[in-house]
Amino acid sequence: MTVTGGVAAPSGAPDGEVVRRLVRDSTTVYGPDHRETLQARCGLARQVGAAGDPGQALVIAREADAAATAALGADDRTTLSARFEVAVWTREMEGAAAGAECFGELIRQAKRLDPPPQSLIADSMLNLAGSLSDVGDHARAVQAITDAISLCQQVWGAAHARVLGMRLTQAHVAGSSGDPQTAADLSGRLAHDCAEILGGSHLTTLQARHAVARWTAAAGDREAAEQYYVALSADVARVLGDDHWATQRCRLELAEIKKT
Repeated sequence: MTVTGGVAAPSGAPDGEVVRRLVRDSTTVYGPDHRETLQARCGLARQVGAAGDPGQALVIAREADAAATAALGADDRTTLSARFEVAVWTREMEGAAAGAECFGELIRQAKRLDPPPQSLIADSMLNLAGSLSDVGDHARAVQAITDAISLCQQVWGAAHARVLGMRLTQAHVAGSSGDPQTAADLSGRLAHDCAEILGGSHLTTLQARHAVARWTAAAGDREAAEQYYVALSADVARVLGDDHWATQRCRLELAEIKKT
Protein backbone atom coordinates (compact mmCIF):
# COMPACT_ATOMS: atom_id res chain seq x y z
CA MET A 1 0.00 0.00 0.00
CA THR A 2 1.22 3.48 -0.77
CA VAL A 3 -1.21 5.95 0.74
CA THR A 4 0.98 8.81 2.04
CA GLY A 5 4.59 7.91 2.93
CA GLY A 6 4.01 4.26 2.24
CA VAL A 7 2.10 3.37 5.43
CA ALA A 8 -1.59 2.94 6.09
CA ALA A 9 -1.79 4.96 9.30
CA PRO A 10 0.26 8.01 10.28
CA SER A 11 2.71 7.65 13.15
CA GLY A 12 1.24 8.75 16.43
CA ALA A 13 -2.36 8.51 15.17
CA PRO A 14 -4.96 7.43 17.72
CA ASP A 15 -6.04 3.82 17.72
CA GLY A 16 -9.34 2.59 16.34
CA GLU A 17 -11.25 2.66 19.64
CA VAL A 18 -10.31 6.28 20.25
CA VAL A 19 -11.53 7.23 16.78
CA ARG A 20 -14.75 5.24 17.25
CA ARG A 21 -15.40 7.21 20.43
CA LEU A 22 -14.67 10.41 18.54
CA VAL A 23 -17.25 9.45 15.90
CA ARG A 24 -19.84 8.66 18.57
CA ASP A 25 -19.21 11.89 20.46
CA SER A 26 -19.27 14.00 17.31
CA THR A 27 -22.50 12.35 16.20
CA THR A 28 -24.08 13.15 19.56
CA VAL A 29 -22.91 16.76 19.62
CA TYR A 30 -23.11 17.75 15.95
CA GLY A 31 -25.19 15.09 14.23
CA PRO A 32 -24.29 12.26 11.83
CA ASP A 33 -23.87 14.45 8.75
CA HIS A 34 -21.81 17.27 10.26
CA ARG A 35 -18.39 17.89 8.75
CA GLU A 36 -16.62 17.03 12.01
CA THR A 37 -18.43 13.70 12.20
CA LEU A 38 -17.75 12.86 8.57
CA GLN A 39 -14.06 13.68 8.94
CA ALA A 40 -13.92 11.44 11.99
CA ARG A 41 -15.51 8.64 9.97
CA CYS A 42 -12.78 9.03 7.35
CA GLY A 43 -10.20 8.70 10.10
CA LEU A 44 -11.97 5.63 11.41
CA ALA A 45 -11.80 3.98 7.99
CA ARG A 46 -8.04 4.60 7.93
CA GLN A 47 -7.52 3.15 11.39
CA VAL A 48 -9.72 0.11 10.85
CA GLY A 49 -7.89 -0.70 7.62
CA ALA A 50 -4.50 -0.18 9.22
CA ALA A 51 -5.52 -2.55 12.01
CA GLY A 52 -6.05 -5.33 9.48
CA ASP A 53 -9.67 -5.09 8.34
CA PRO A 54 -9.63 -3.45 4.91
CA GLY A 55 -13.06 -4.80 4.05
CA GLN A 56 -14.69 -2.99 6.94
CA ALA A 57 -12.57 0.08 6.20
CA LEU A 58 -13.99 0.13 2.67
CA VAL A 59 -17.55 -0.12 4.01
CA ILE A 60 -16.95 2.78 6.40
CA ALA A 61 -15.30 4.87 3.68
CA ARG A 62 -18.12 4.29 1.22
CA GLU A 63 -20.72 5.20 3.82
CA ALA A 64 -18.79 8.37 4.66
CA ASP A 65 -18.55 9.22 0.95
CA ALA A 66 -22.30 8.79 0.45
CA ALA A 67 -23.14 10.81 3.55
CA ALA A 68 -20.69 13.60 2.70
CA THR A 69 -21.93 13.81 -0.88
CA ALA A 70 -25.53 14.15 0.31
CA ALA A 71 -24.76 16.64 3.08
CA LEU A 72 -21.92 18.73 1.65
CA GLY A 73 -21.82 18.07 -2.09
CA ALA A 74 -19.66 15.98 -4.39
CA ASP A 75 -16.83 18.51 -4.60
CA ASP A 76 -16.50 19.36 -0.91
CA ARG A 77 -13.07 18.70 0.56
CA THR A 78 -14.50 16.33 3.17
CA THR A 79 -16.20 14.34 0.41
CA LEU A 80 -12.93 14.16 -1.48
CA SER A 81 -11.19 12.90 1.66
CA ALA A 82 -13.79 10.15 1.96
CA ARG A 83 -13.28 9.23 -1.69
CA PHE A 84 -9.55 9.03 -1.13
CA GLU A 85 -10.20 6.45 1.58
CA VAL A 86 -12.56 4.61 -0.76
CA ALA A 87 -9.77 4.45 -3.33
CA VAL A 88 -7.21 3.25 -0.79
CA TRP A 89 -9.34 0.39 0.47
CA THR A 90 -10.74 -0.47 -2.95
CA ARG A 91 -7.16 -1.11 -4.00
CA GLU A 92 -6.65 -3.37 -1.01
CA MET A 93 -9.88 -5.31 -1.48
CA GLU A 94 -10.43 -5.32 -5.24
CA GLY A 95 -6.93 -5.07 -6.60
CA ALA A 96 -4.56 -2.52 -8.06
CA ALA A 97 -6.50 -2.06 -11.32
CA ALA A 98 -9.64 -1.06 -9.42
CA GLY A 99 -7.56 1.18 -7.18
CA ALA A 100 -5.96 2.88 -10.18
CA GLU A 101 -9.39 3.58 -11.63
CA CYS A 102 -10.57 5.17 -8.36
CA PHE A 103 -7.45 7.28 -7.93
CA GLY A 104 -7.53 8.38 -11.56
CA GLU A 105 -11.13 9.55 -11.27
CA LEU A 106 -10.38 11.34 -8.00
CA ILE A 107 -7.47 13.20 -9.61
CA ARG A 108 -9.62 14.26 -12.55
CA GLN A 109 -12.35 15.51 -10.25
CA ALA A 110 -9.94 17.38 -7.97
CA LYS A 111 -8.18 19.09 -10.88
CA ARG A 112 -11.49 20.60 -12.01
CA LEU A 113 -11.93 22.49 -8.73
CA ASP A 114 -10.90 26.09 -8.13
CA PRO A 115 -8.57 26.12 -6.35
CA PRO A 116 -7.54 22.50 -6.80
CA PRO A 117 -6.63 20.65 -3.57
CA GLN A 118 -2.95 20.17 -4.34
CA SER A 119 -2.14 17.92 -1.39
CA LEU A 120 -4.94 15.50 -2.22
CA ILE A 121 -3.96 15.48 -5.89
CA ALA A 122 -0.32 14.76 -5.06
CA ASP A 123 -1.21 11.93 -2.68
CA SER A 124 -3.62 10.48 -5.23
CA MET A 125 -0.94 10.63 -7.94
CA LEU A 126 1.46 8.82 -5.63
CA ASN A 127 -1.05 6.04 -5.02
CA LEU A 128 -1.98 5.94 -8.69
CA ALA A 129 1.67 5.35 -9.53
CA GLY A 130 1.88 2.47 -7.07
CA SER A 131 -1.32 0.93 -8.41
CA LEU A 132 -0.23 1.20 -12.03
CA SER A 133 3.15 -0.28 -11.20
CA ASP A 134 1.44 -3.23 -9.51
CA VAL A 135 -0.57 -4.02 -12.66
CA GLY A 136 2.45 -3.66 -14.94
CA ASP A 137 1.46 -0.37 -16.58
CA HIS A 138 4.96 0.96 -16.07
CA ALA A 139 4.93 3.87 -18.51
CA ARG A 140 1.89 5.43 -16.88
CA ALA A 141 3.28 4.64 -13.42
CA VAL A 142 6.49 6.51 -14.20
CA GLN A 143 4.50 9.47 -15.52
CA ALA A 144 2.24 9.53 -12.47
CA ILE A 145 5.06 9.57 -9.94
CA THR A 146 6.97 12.15 -11.99
CA ASP A 147 3.89 14.37 -12.01
CA ALA A 148 3.41 13.89 -8.26
CA ILE A 149 6.98 14.90 -7.48
CA SER A 150 6.81 17.88 -9.82
CA LEU A 151 3.60 19.10 -8.17
CA CYS A 152 5.02 18.68 -4.65
CA GLN A 153 8.20 20.51 -5.59
CA GLN A 154 6.13 23.42 -6.89
CA VAL A 155 4.01 23.58 -3.75
CA TRP A 156 6.50 22.72 -0.97
CA GLY A 157 9.96 22.89 -2.54
CA ALA A 158 12.46 20.22 -3.53
CA ALA A 159 13.87 19.85 0.00
CA HIS A 160 10.53 19.09 1.65
CA ALA A 161 10.35 15.75 3.44
CA ARG A 162 7.21 14.88 1.50
CA VAL A 163 9.06 15.24 -1.80
CA LEU A 164 11.93 13.11 -0.54
CA GLY A 165 9.51 10.39 0.50
CA MET A 166 7.88 10.40 -2.93
CA ARG A 167 11.25 9.94 -4.55
CA LEU A 168 11.47 6.57 -2.79
CA THR A 169 8.38 5.52 -4.73
CA GLN A 170 9.93 6.89 -7.92
CA ALA A 171 12.91 4.57 -7.49
CA HIS A 172 10.62 1.63 -6.73
CA VAL A 173 8.54 2.30 -9.84
CA ALA A 174 11.67 2.48 -11.99
CA GLY A 175 13.04 -0.77 -10.59
CA SER A 176 9.71 -2.55 -10.87
CA SER A 177 9.49 -1.52 -14.51
CA GLY A 178 12.62 -3.55 -15.24
CA ASP A 179 15.25 -0.82 -14.91
CA PRO A 180 17.13 -1.59 -11.68
CA GLN A 181 20.12 0.54 -12.65
CA THR A 182 17.99 3.66 -12.94
CA ALA A 183 16.37 2.72 -9.64
CA ALA A 184 19.81 2.41 -8.03
CA ASP A 185 20.90 5.77 -9.47
CA LEU A 186 17.72 7.50 -8.29
CA SER A 187 18.10 5.94 -4.85
CA GLY A 188 21.73 7.01 -4.62
CA ARG A 189 20.91 10.64 -5.35
CA LEU A 190 18.02 10.47 -2.90
CA ALA A 191 20.20 8.98 -0.14
CA HIS A 192 22.70 11.80 -0.61
CA ASP A 193 19.99 14.48 -0.50
CA CYS A 194 18.29 12.92 2.53
CA ALA A 195 21.55 12.75 4.46
CA GLU A 196 22.18 16.44 3.81
CA ILE A 197 18.62 17.61 4.47
CA LEU A 198 17.27 15.18 7.07
CA GLY A 199 20.45 13.74 8.57
CA GLY A 200 22.04 10.32 8.42
CA SER A 201 19.87 8.80 11.15
CA HIS A 202 16.52 9.79 9.66
CA LEU A 203 14.29 6.89 8.64
CA THR A 204 13.87 8.18 5.08
CA THR A 205 17.66 8.37 4.71
CA LEU A 206 17.99 4.76 5.87
CA GLN A 207 15.17 3.70 3.55
CA ALA A 208 16.90 5.40 0.62
CA ARG A 209 20.17 3.64 1.46
CA HIS A 210 18.32 0.34 1.60
CA ALA A 211 16.90 1.07 -1.85
CA VAL A 212 20.43 1.73 -3.12
CA ALA A 213 21.61 -1.65 -1.83
CA ARG A 214 18.55 -3.49 -3.10
CA TRP A 215 18.56 -2.07 -6.62
CA THR A 216 22.35 -2.28 -6.93
CA ALA A 217 22.03 -6.00 -6.25
CA ALA A 218 19.18 -6.28 -8.73
CA ALA A 219 21.31 -4.52 -11.35
CA GLY A 220 23.93 -7.26 -10.94
CA ASP A 221 26.67 -5.53 -8.94
CA ARG A 222 26.71 -7.93 -6.00
CA GLU A 223 30.06 -6.76 -4.64
CA ALA A 224 28.96 -3.13 -4.36
CA ALA A 225 25.58 -4.19 -2.98
CA GLU A 226 27.28 -6.24 -0.26
CA GLN A 227 29.34 -3.23 0.79
CA TYR A 228 26.20 -1.08 0.93
CA TYR A 229 24.38 -3.68 3.03
CA VAL A 230 27.27 -4.10 5.48
CA ALA A 231 27.43 -0.37 6.20
CA LEU A 232 23.65 -0.04 6.25
CA SER A 233 23.12 -2.96 8.63
CA ALA A 234 25.48 -1.42 11.16
CA ASP A 235 23.80 1.99 10.97
CA VAL A 236 20.26 0.61 11.11
CA ALA A 237 21.14 -1.48 14.17
CA ARG A 238 22.70 1.57 15.83
CA VAL A 239 19.66 3.77 15.14
CA LEU A 240 16.78 1.30 15.45
CA GLY A 241 18.23 -1.52 17.52
CA ASP A 242 19.23 -5.11 16.81
CA ASP A 243 15.69 -6.45 17.15
CA HIS A 244 14.01 -3.98 14.80
CA TRP A 245 12.45 -5.54 11.71
CA ALA A 246 14.46 -3.25 9.42
CA THR A 247 17.71 -4.43 11.00
CA GLN A 248 16.68 -8.05 10.61
CA ARG A 249 15.66 -7.47 7.00
CA CYS A 250 18.98 -5.88 6.10
CA ARG A 251 20.90 -8.76 7.65
CA LEU A 252 18.74 -11.32 5.86
CA GLU A 253 19.22 -9.67 2.49
CA LEU A 254 22.96 -9.35 3.15
CA ALA A 255 23.14 -13.08 3.93
CA GLU A 256 21.31 -13.86 0.71
CA ILE A 257 23.78 -11.81 -1.32
CA LYS A 258 26.74 -13.56 0.31
CA LYS A 259 25.30 -16.94 -0.74
CA THR A 260 25.28 -16.00 -4.42
